[in-house]
Amino acid sequence: MKYIYSFEFKNGSLLINLPDELAPIESLIGDIESCGGDPSPWLNLIDKVLSGESNFEECTGNSTIFRNTKRCN
Repeated sequence: MKYIYSFEFKNGSLLINLPDELAPIESLIGDIESCGGDPSPWLNLIDKVLSGESNFEECTGNSTIFRNTKRCN
């Protein structure tokens, strides 16, 4: 899937404009930024879920990472 997004600088801050379908990404970026900007904790949790080591991980703020194990017919 392709989405239209844009970047802009406003009042000295970088803004990323995302479509509504990417709202979970917006929350994740906001959580990373609010905790000092280091994405390592989130990337480690995402890796645990994607590798199958865990089915669910939760981090601070609004970020929850889970693996959907349901199959669509």
